[in-house]
Amino acid sequence: MTGVTLQDLVERLERFGGRPALGLRRSYGTRWWSYRRLHLESLRLAALLAAHGVGRGDRVALWGTNSPEWVAAGLGAILRGAVVVPIDAGASPTRAAEIVALAEARLVLHDPDIDAGGLDVHRLALGSGAPLDTDSVDVSTLVVRVAPHETAFLLFTSGSTRHPHGVVLTHANLVVQTNAFGGWRRLTRWHAFRLLALSPLSHVQGLLMGLLVPLSIGVSVVYSESIEPAHVMRTLRQNRIHILLAVPRVQGMLADALRNAPYRDSGRTLAARAREIGFFPLRRHVLFLATRRQLGYSFGVLLVGGATLPSDDERFWYECGYVLVQGYGLTETSALVSVRTNGPFRVRLGSVGRPLPHQDVRIGGDGEVLVRGPNVAAQAVEGDYLHTGDLGRLDEDGRLWLRGRKDDVIVTAEGLTVDAGDVESSLRAVAGVREAVVADPWRSGQVHAVLLLDGGIAAEDAVGAANATLEPFQRVHSWSVWPAADFPRTSLLKVRRAEIVETLAHNGRRPAPPDASTDTPPNLDTIRVEGDRRRRLQLLARYLADPEQDVDAEAGTRIEDFGLSSLDMVELVSLLEKRRRRPLSGSAVVPETTIADLRRSLSGAGADARPALPTHQPRWSGAVWGRAVRSVTHPLLVDGWAHLMADVSPGQPPRRPPSPCIFAVAPHRHWLDAFAVQAALPSGIRTITVTNRDFAEHFAPTAGTPRRTQLSVGVAYNVLWPLVFEFAIVPNFGSTREGLQELGRAISRGLSPISFPKGLAPPGSPNPRHEAGIASLATQTETPVVPIWLEGNDELRVLSRGRRPKVRVHFGDPIPVGWRTAPAEIVDRVELAYEALAANAGGMR
Repeated sequence: MTGVTLQDLVERLERFGGRPALGLRRSYGTRWWSYRRLHLESLRLAALLAAHGVGRGDRVALWGTNSPEWVAAGLGAILRGAVVVPIDAGASPTRAAEIVALAEARLVLHDPDIDAGGLDVHRLALGSGAPLDTDSVDVSTLVVRVAPHETAFLLFTSGSTRHPHGVVLTHANLVVQTNAFGGWRRLTRWHAFRLLALSPLSHVQGLLMGLLVPLSIGVSVVYSESIEPAHVMRTLRQNRIHILLAVPRVQGMLADALRNAPYRDSGRTLAARAREIGFFPLRRHVLFLATRRQLGYSFGVLLVGGATLPSDDERFWYECGYVLVQGYGLTETSALVSVRTNGPFRVRLGSVGRPLPHQDVRIGGDGEVLVRGPNVAAQAVEGDYLHTGDLGRLDEDGRLWLRGRKDDVIVTAEGLTVDAGDVESSLRAVAGVREAVVADPWRSGQVHAVLLLDGGIAAEDAVGAANATLEPFQRVHSWSVWPAADFPRTSLLKVRRAEIVETLAHNGRRPAPPDASTDTPPNLDTIRVEGDRRRRLQLLARYLADPEQDVDAEAGTRIEDFGLSSLDMVELVSLLEKRRRRPLSGSAVVPETTIADLRRSLSGAGADARPALPTHQPRWSGAVWGRAVRSVTHPLLVDGWAHLMADVSPGQPPRRPPSPCIFAVAPHRHWLDAFAVQAALPSGIRTITVTNRDFAEHFAPTAGTPRRTQLSVGVAYNVLWPLVFEFAIVPNFGSTREGLQELGRAISRGLSPISFPKGLAPPGSPNPRHEAGIASLATQTETPVVPIWLEGNDELRVLSRGRRPKVRVHFGDPIPVGWRTAPAEIVDRVELAYEALAANAGGMR
């Protein structure tokens, strides 16, 4: 991007045309917006804001998760010359109300599932409003021009609940950072790179690197509804992601999931196998292949920022052969001060890289890092420089090295900042706590409290009481009681914080939590007061996996009662999956989930677990040469059968359906129905057939299954079916989710599924059942549904007996699906379409 305001970025989105701009990955698939649609939706939001009187300088709050609608709302506000005030999706209503009041927001745009009723300001749900009629609206009147020095975003740092601190970032601040990456446009012009952005857009890192920079150079950005490692790995692999953006803790959870993954059938983890290999080239070869199988061969670059990545994780990514780019910066510096890149053939551990060219970085007399440049928020500058509060040094090569904090701010592993004073105030408010000092002496990204106690109160009780008043990211994870009668103090009786922190640090790094598996069985009371976050999660996972625990004693106890953050809950899911050796849906663990509900879910998960059966076609069938073979065999087998053994034709000349779409076919009488539909479709439509045939006789035969049956089913799966069509398996049992995920990947490739949502019923046997799985897939991928009614398929045979049966394929009008459309609504509309098509065909069956 070359321009002076962010409005230039929005107005130039259309130059990328139909290239995918934004995608939202959900459980089953990804829904995409093109650059052209993003530009149109941004104009639509600008028109909606104009209708509500929003103009130059007005504050518009955005409260929600990463999504295309969030981006369109933010860019629409930019076009109106308004100031965008992001609010984290996980913020409590109290905190959101305080930010709205401090920002003096005129309007709040929020996710539909967020209860914003307590906000004393006009509210609109994201995605509301009518489509923009560009023929009747003068688009030029929607844009309110602003100057580069005017405010674009007002970001409230996460450091304080009582005193949120707003940082003003102007158009010029963000444009200069965005333009620093403009040279990459020469590469992205020829290849549409894909970036998976897991950092929230309410954080300056996510805002710059997950929105402004990629959209300015034509990168396709994917957001995710979950940061569960299994979901992230599936997204990286199935969406062919090239670059991952996340905070260190998410990167660490992903690295842990890979290290703990089974290595082939050896009974060892990947980490254990790697430790056995002393020869580095061979170790990298093993790690490279094993991780690429999980993450996909397109993926190769990790972007990390917001906090320091642990050296163990940094070494792991290097040994696997990935490029790791780590940035250092603050909200006040528009996200970036310096950048360090470690490639697969060169690694430099420790520094945070060289400062960006447009910045002047110096070290103050007391060792503090000072920054000056056009990207620095003007109101944060003291004198000529921004005082970062970080202590560091510059080496002879101009690289910046950090060595701690000067102030009392703690940077968590999630990249959030916690003001120690706020946590200390909550601790002092607890009866029996005489004094408290909060710090991160081991730089572990966790809040540690040092306490002076009176009145016989237990440290864990004091911490529990304080945590109940704090936001999840502020809560104390570990604590210790100061061994002396008082803290060391100055002559003015101020606590010598640095001496306390130094004492803790010099006593040795905080030991890793012991393995919970060797302890006596835990109970809820001991888990709730456990100070170490990691050990608390281990104990809770062990408790949940223990079938001997009394479920009745757990009634009413919720996950949020254990003081877990959203990332803690994701890590809990990973620990449970590791114990169960089966995937567990991340949606099963939310703050309101009770322990009893989760225990019952786990105890019944065996019936829902995926058996050792495939959910997709053979690998050769989905490959390039499999499609090449089908280009010859498909016309011979499908069209030949349709002309020789049956009389198949459309009920009326069908209009060309949108591509991709989901064909919902009924009634389903014979497996040849898929042949009939494909024979009647207009040419050039790429399809994938959905079947519930699980091929169990070949992959998991029961005792007594004849060898001949096993062999014939295996030949059908591996050879015969792939010669006719691409297919995915969505059976009516545990692996349904995996089958729908495979279909979501196919839709991303431009394929249109041919599905039979009412199931297979023999001729003369009506089947009113309508499975909602396909409707859910349509909602999550925003794919239109085309209803199809088959007439005369009762008589279908592989070989006709005398007269060829006449089969008429009746196409209904496409049913548009939006991201807020309920699956039940889609089912109802499809059923109504079936009734209309059947009436025209001569009767409903």
